[in-house]
Amino acid sequence: SDIFIAQYSPSGEAVQAVSYGGTASDYATHVKCQNDGNLLLSGCVSGIAKVGDIIIIPTSKSEILLESIPVSKMK
Repeated sequence: SDIFIAQYSPSGEAVQAVSYGGTASDYATHVKCQNDGNLLLSGCVSGIAKVGDIIIIPTSKSEILLESIPVSKMK
């Protein structure tokens, strides 16, 4: 996986993490915390990639990725 998001406690301990991507060059361009506390992720995937429970199979060299990540699914 090429995209990795982690949450840390105020003392620096890892709380939870999630990774996305596949074997090709995948990357995040922005991560934003939404008002409900969930994360909004944007980026690109260049090959077959797993994003959450979804498998993305690009129809061109790369596909745009936009994913809302519930914090509860990061565990």
